[in-house]
Amino acid sequence: MSPTALFFALVTAASLLGCDNSRRPTAEELETQANELRDARRRADADRSQLAADRSGLEADRSHREADRASDARYLAEIARANAEAERARTEAERLRLEAERARATTNKGADDEASPADPPSSRGGGGQTAVVNFASGALHANLRGGPGRRHEKLAEVPRGSRVTLVGGSRSDDGDDTGNWYRVSYNGITGWLHENSLER
Repeated sequence: MSPTALFFALVTAASLLGCDNSRRPTAEELETQANELRDARRRADADRSQLAADRSGLEADRSHREADRASDARYLAEIARANAEAERARTEAERLRLEAERARATTNKGADDEASPADPPSSRGGGGQTAVVNFASGALHANLRGGPGRRHEKLAEVPRGSRVTLVGGSRSDDGDDTGNWYRVSYNGITGWLHENSLER
């Protein structure tokens, strides 16, 4: 047999063998393949749904964390604002306290730091005699007290230059103060003034 004839014989045999080995799939096989494809598609859809749910959960977690951070920031801001307001209130209270102390010091400056006048009234004193409130130290007022001594209650403030009426003689304080006190009347109030705050 010639080589050409042998070649064609082999080709023919291979074709016949191929026809014998290749066959159409049965209906059952096609149905099985279709079911497998549907199952694979369903699994893929389920995986996509799960991924979407996971992504939504992550987004929700991120939103919650951001909301928590915003809430913490607001809380810290409120604390800082409250602390600042408390500090302002303390500062204002301290300022008012200092002003009150200065006002009391100014009010009590006169009678608590009295200096001797040039001409004190007569120690005999007596009804109808008058004296003028005056200080060598330049104090602005004298404290009219309920008794002969600085420990007694202050009844009124008598401005410098005011004229008072002597209604009783002098009397020494029975406490630690030195000097004499005079019983006087001022604007209808009867009390005691130290001799260092009076002159005739």
